[in-house]
Amino acid sequence: MTLRFPKPVHFCCSDRDNRISTRFPRALQRDLFTPNAATALCSDHVSLEFDAHQCGRLAYHRGLQHPENKSRMIKIGGLVMNFLVLYSTIEGQTRKIAEAVASHLETQGHMVMLTDANQVGFADPGTSDGAILCAPIHIGRYPSPFVHYVHDWGTVLNDMPSAFISVSLSIASADEEEKTEARNYPVRLMDETGWKPRFVLHCAGALKYTEYDFFKRWMLKRIASAEGGPIDTKHDYELTNWTEIKRFVDDFSQALVKVRDLAGE
Repeated sequence: MTLRFPKPVHFCCSDRDNRISTRFPRALQRDLFTPNAATALCSDHVSLEFDAHQCGRLAYHRGLQHPENKSRMIKIGGLVMNFLVLYSTIEGQTRKIAEAVASHLETQGHMVMLTDANQVGFADPGTSDGAILCAPIHIGRYPSPFVHYVHDWGTVLNDMPSAFISVSLSIASADEEEKTEARNYPVRLMDETGWKPRFVLHCAGALKYTEYDFFKRWMLKRIASAEGGPIDTKHDYELTNWTEIKRFVDDFSQALVKVRDLAGE
């Protein structure tokens, strides 16, 4: 079941020098967890670890006590977790990506609250077991509502398992400098907001030539031509790798399940 509510959102990514460093798990709380950690793979060539204290949030639960939700948990019969999937979108592709993330989590038996950062509202990530945030790079930065959300909730997000999907066209470029620039945007966001998601995916968006006005179509065609991208403006091009997104979501959710199993929840 996907619960849809209007709420704000934002995200960031890698560690300080455009990478996330792998660390040994911290000392775990004796009364709650066994001294172990789950290792997960990030799609952008990054290996990292969750320590179990970050996964110590019950799945049966907070603010989602509707009888329909409870019955779904009983029917699944396994470990059910609540995920917050927050997104900001400009042309609609990031919303499509967030919906795919939510749908894939549901196929694993989890519950999802899908929210739009650009809508007026309120979303406390602390009521979820994990959060996956999605945002596009537009004119050199992430949307303002998204950034504001990360500022407001960065401390809470750092205290729980969280992941970030950064969407851009540059990451699909044949130009390595453009790709490097795309990877740096989440780093800047992290420096600005203090948010440090454990998993980061750089994801290509879409070229929607048929929906652009004349100037934007002309400008993006020039950019695509310089970077080795598609330039036939009579067609739209979806550059998103859906298989990679599913693998990323699998890595994140399975790491949480493994840690919680080790913790005996």
